[in-house]
Amino acid sequence: MPTYMNGMNIPVGDSLLKECLRCTPLKLDVPLQHFDWQEFIDKCKAFMKDNFYQFVMFLSGGLPAFHYQRVLEVVGR
Repeated sequence: MPTYMNGMNIPVGDSLLKECLRCTPLKLDVPLQHFDWQEFIDKCKAFMKDNFYQFVMFLSGGLPAFHYQRVLEVVGR
């Protein structure tokens, strides 16, 4: 997980995380591959088990937070 945290605030005392981010840059293949939603949902169900629906509610609330400006453009206010 730390390799995906570039750009996030790091606690002052967390030198291990700082070292990991410095030594392990995030690598992305471009162009990005197609995201398989069915595989994602199937794996989430298997991992989350009884908490799957809570996870879906959490995810549906988190996505608009990251795309807040676009949501405002669509909604208009």
